[in-house]
Amino acid sequence: MKNQRRVASNDDQLSEFLFGSVRPWWDRRPWLRRVFLIPLRSIDKSYGRWSKARVSPRRFRKIQERLDREYPPDKFSPSNLIGRDREFNLLLDSFRLHVLRHPSLTKYFGKEELPKAVCLAGDSGTGKTFLTMVSLREMLLEGYRSGVLVTPVILKGSDVYSEFYGKSTRQLGRFLDYASSVPSVVYIDEFQSFGRKVRGETGAEIEDTRIQDELNRWLDKIVSGKSRTMVIVATNAYEKIREDIRRRLSKVSLNDGVTREMLLAVVNDSLKREGWVNLKAEDLLDLMEREVTIRRRASLTPSDIQEIFREVRKSKEAPLRERIRESRTDLRTVELPKISAGIEDFAGAARNVKLYSEQEKSQEVVDAVYVMKPKVSREDLGGLHDVKNKVLNHIALAFNPSMRELGHQSNPRFFLLGPPGTGKTLLAMVAAAENNVGFIKVRGGELMSGANYMGDPEKRIKDLFGMVRQKSPCILLLDEADAIFWGGDPSSNKILAQVKAELSEVRPEDRVVVIATSNKEQLIDQATRDRFEPNIFYIHPPLNDVEWNEVVAIHLRKMQPYLHPEVDAVKITKMFRRQRVLSPRGVAETVSEAHRLWASEIAAARGITDAGASESAVNNITTKYQEDLDRLKEVLAIYQQEGTTLNREQV
Repeated sequence: MKNQRRVASNDDQLSEFLFGSVRPWWDRRPWLRRVFLIPLRSIDKSYGRWSKARVSPRRFRKIQERLDREYPPDKFSPSNLIGRDREFNLLLDSFRLHVLRHPSLTKYFGKEELPKAVCLAGDSGTGKTFLTMVSLREMLLEGYRSGVLVTPVILKGSDVYSEFYGKSTRQLGRFLDYASSVPSVVYIDEFQSFGRKVRGETGAEIEDTRIQDELNRWLDKIVSGKSRTMVIVATNAYEKIREDIRRRLSKVSLNDGVTREMLLAVVNDSLKREGWVNLKAEDLLDLMEREVTIRRRASLTPSDIQEIFREVRKSKEAPLRERIRESRTDLRTVELPKISAGIEDFAGAARNVKLYSEQEKSQEVVDAVYVMKPKVSREDLGGLHDVKNKVLNHIALAFNPSMRELGHQSNPRFFLLGPPGTGKTLLAMVAAAENNVGFIKVRGGELMSGANYMGDPEKRIKDLFGMVRQKSPCILLLDEADAIFWGGDPSSNKILAQVKAELSEVRPEDRVVVIATSNKEQLIDQATRDRFEPNIFYIHPPLNDVEWNEVVAIHLRKMQPYLHPEVDAVKITKMFRRQRVLSPRGVAETVSEAHRLWASEIAAARGITDAGASESAVNNITTKYQEDLDRLKEVLAIYQQEGTTLNREQV
């Protein structure tokens, strides 16, 4: 009988990887291996390595169950990698060359064409982790089909860093040495936390430098050696990584692959999955790109699209969940209705959803911001006949969408100058109420308070405008703007440069209006003023008795049910002019104080009435309200001089 050539099995490929050309006797003769199974397990270490690396069908089923549990196949499938075929094939081919040692690839390709250490660089939301996990799943399955047990090693900062000096370096070295001793794929996410540039001056920076040196040593060993290990790292801050570490990595930029065609394919795929085929993908993509550009000054990413779709589905399912809670029926008997969505649902979701790459804002910025929905109108603004309507109408034009269709590009920046207490803040609140938009008030002094570190004030300014774009449409009121518009020293010049840059980037399509107020015109930088032209208005105190009467009447309106018939705005205005009350805020505070005094007198009178005939109770009330009772006696004496007598019940 002719000798037939034996086909290489998975065990043969594994033995070649572990032992090379010199294979042990028990590997060449499987029947002897089965006979001496127990002695081999007890004595021969090479048999232990072989048995641990061998992928039996039972072992593979366990591996596949774990993969399906951690990386569900319906989600982490190559079919979901839309527009990433080139990067996916590059990772798989590199795996086949360096880990599986595929004969065809080994013959024709080297490390230059198919790198052994790959750096996936791209902004947040470009799909770095998703691409790696889909590729890793395929690599492990292909390793089984080739008879190689591939070990995935996923490193995170929490797995390595320790509070004890030197322990972080030892832990990293232990992970990396193990990975290089077996067929493995190493994945390090947020790689900038391991390889970022540091000066090495403090104790923490010295420890970081030691970790980077250990990582550099290991990468050099992997790239130049023959170990069956592939390295994949991902980062959104490629330029922050040390140069010597970057030279050992082959960069694959994912930003370049995010094209409109790719985003359109993601939208189409999501529409098919949800069954919303009645919507046009082009219209949805235009809407989402417009909203993201307004809020984040960055391009749309595939993760943003998926998040918006999830938000739409969540909002459409909310009524169903509410109905189930109210009915308290058996969930097994509830039939899920078919969910339909319109383009207006996507518009609302795009405004409400937290985009993937949005960063958390500084706590100081959050504390300095006051967000509200004002409930005031033009009737609450007294005086300002020459400027009130002009300012409010100009602001309304900035929020009017039809102006864009007419080609009008209004300047969404307004500067209100004038003495304290003349109504600058109230004017901005009326504008927000009339246009039904949010009102965000920021005091310049609070925003800059405690900014002691280099670059911290500039970051707060940037975070502030980023937060405002997220809450559009809205009005941003920079109260006491001279605190951040003043350019009197080198440090404030840097802050002012950041303010100018952010002001210049505010556009009409952002649906954001910036209103700055100040009572120190001489401190405002001229270049900053130019950014508000021609919308610079002087908010003055009332110019004549008519305007003063309006201001007083507005503040008396709340007290109208309690006022004496003889009290009117004209008489109060004359009294204020004699007492030199020179601002609307002074009027408001004086009227409020008069109301407080009157309420205190009423409370004192009621206390005396409730005390009755008890002398001790009357003495306690008298001691407590002595000043208010003395003032009440003076008022009653005036009434008696006029011929009017009030009894206790009337008081």
